[in-house]
Parts: sequence; structure tokens; C-alpha cells
Amino acid sequence: MTTNDYAASAAQFSREVRLLFDVDEEVLRGPATATAAPDGMPDPLDQLVEHSTALVEETAGYLDAEDPAVQLGAEQHLVAHAAIALQVAERLLDAVEDEEGAPSTAPSRIAPDPVDIEELLSIIESPLDSSAPEPMRTSDGVPPLPAKSDELMATVDQTVDHVMEGVAENSRDSLAGLIGLDVALLKEAADLVSVELGALIEKLGEQTSRLIARAVAFIVQAYDSLLAALGQDVTSDLRRQAADWTERLQEGETVEQLLGYIFDTETTLEEIETMLTLRRFPSTSLGQAQSNVQALQLSFSDRTKLVGQLLAGLGLLKRIPAARNPVVEVASAVVYIALIGLIIYVGADYVDAPRLERIGRVSGILHTVRDSLIAV
Repeated sequence: MTTNDYAASAAQFSREVRLLFDVDEEVLRGPATATAAPDGMPDPLDQLVEHSTALVEETAGYLDAEDPAVQLGAEQHLVAHAAIALQVAERLLDAVEDEEGAPSTAPSRIAPDPVDIEELLSIIESPLDSSAPEPMRTSDGVPPLPAKSDELMATVDQTVDHVMEGVAENSRDSLAGLIGLDVALLKEAADLVSVELGALIEKLGEQTSRLIARAVAFIVQAYDSLLAALGQDVTSDLRRQAADWTERLQEGETVEQLLGYIFDTETTLEEIETMLTLRRFPSTSLGQAQSNVQALQLSFSDRTKLVGQLLAGLGLLKRIPAARNPVVEVASAVVYIALIGLIIYVGADYVDAPRLERIGRVSGILHTVRDSLIAV
């Protein structure tokens, strides 16, 4: 489902992004540029920022839709928008001259390669319900194979491991992006998750060139998209948790130790095991629960597939000389923290982590087992 107004906004945003990527860097840097409008005419870059902001707000409105597919589709659109915003920022920073006045010669790609901008724009332009991850339930009317309690529990363990490994891998890569930042800068970035980032960036942006200021605006757009994807309640929870997580890592905790504390999967697993011990369930119901839990693995992988593109986009910014500007570093660090939050809270949804606020757009492992057996 996508309304005509939303589709028009998405098409306009995509058209303006394509125009930006068609402008030569020399033209983009020059005083007489397609992005530096004549007197009395709106600046196309400012227009793109404005339309980008409006699109994020429109997309976020669909996170409360009744259809779960629309909710998840809106989340995917917001994550794709964040990836696009980072590529736009990289495009602008790549056009900025370095301190000696020479154009940036930084490589235009790192591993993993970012998805082609057209692929990301195609997500933005697609109907919201068609962008959702794979179904969280098995369907097609084929009854699942019967199962035993221990077989269901083995699948539960396997699914928890799958989600935790995915969260750990992406979190580790995200945290690696913060390595090299000054400790004080990192603490400042963590604190910025709990304050109005835009006001500080606007103030700092007054001390930078026009293109750097616009690039930072798009980095902030990525931040806004990620927070919108999390939702207000989860964002508030992240704001409470981020400083504690950062401090634990600075004190020497490994990523695995931190995630073990955050997710507390043992509590969830014990609750499921107790449920299966206290009551005997038909093998057909256990088989249905097993099939539904197994489907969560594909759903999680599909839902987090764009995370690598965000990591690549942030990595690109670090390889551009202009990105050594402290304004860009602070903004990028904040986006890393928001991205870590997205990874963790999406994973928490799937394993029903008891210590974290739920995004609630999928039924996690505990809820899936309970719902599959409740009719018995």
C-alpha cells in the first residue's frame, strides 16, 4: 500500500537525487553551478534537504499502519533513505577540495561495495507493502511436519544463535567504525543521541564551506531516518542505553559480552523450555511452532540486509579528506551509534530480549512459540 501523495513525494526525491549524481564534480565545486542557484531562485541542494526531510516524516507515518507488511516496508524505506543520504553526503564531500586546494582523490568505493544508487532508489519508489521482509510465518497451506518438544527447542536455539551472530557481526563492524575517534569526541557523540543534534550541527556548519555544510545535513538525514525507523519509544530507550553501552566497551568489555548482557537470551530460552515442560502439546502444533520459528531466521536476514550498505556509506565518508572536519566526524559518530541501535533493537525483536523496549513489528521467538501453541 502506498498513497498517491507518498508516491509523488518519493518520485520527486528520487528525481532530485538522480540529478545530483549527474552533475560533474568540477561543476558542483564551481561558483557557477547547477546546485548554486541564481539570485531569487531556490538552491537545489536546499530543496533536496527539504524534500528529503518531508519524505522521512511521511514514511514514518506508515510505521503505525494496521498492516504489518506496510510497517516493515516503511522501516525498509527509511533504512534505504539513510543509505541514500550517506551516498549523497559522500558525493558532496568528494567534490570538496582538500586543504591544499586539490580535488579529493580518495577511492570512490570500499568493501563491501555500496548498492548502486538506482537499487536504493528503487526501494524508495516501490510500494511500501512490497518492500517488507520475507513473511514471518510459513504459508501456502502446506501443513508442517510433526515435531517433538526437543526438536522445537533445538530450532529455537538455532534461531537465537542465528540472530545473535548477525547482530554481533554487524555491531562489531559498526563499532569498528568508531575506532580512531578521540575518546572525548565519542562521548560527545553518545551524548548527542539524547539531545537535539540538528541545532549543534547547524551551529558548527556555519564554520564550514557550503558543500560540507550540505553534506553534514545529509549525514543528519541518515541519523533522522534511523531514529524514525526505530520509533519514538525505542529511540527513547536507546537514548537511555547508549552512554552505558559506550562506557562498557571503553572499560574493556567485548562485543559478545556486551550483547550477552543486553539480550539476556537465557531468560527467554528458559521461559520457552518451561512452557514445553509443563504441558504436553500435540506433535502437529509443535511442528507448526518449529516451522514458524525457523521462518524467523530468513525474516531477520532479509530485514537487516541493508545494514551493510549503511556501513559502507559511513566508511566512504572516512576516506575523503574533507571528512576530517570535526563536524563531519561528530555527525558520522552519531549515525554509527544510531545504526548500532537499529541492529540491536531489531535483533531484540526476534529474540524477545527482556531488557529492551520492543520495536514490535514482528512476533519474536517467545511470542511465536506461544502463539503457535495457544490454540491447543
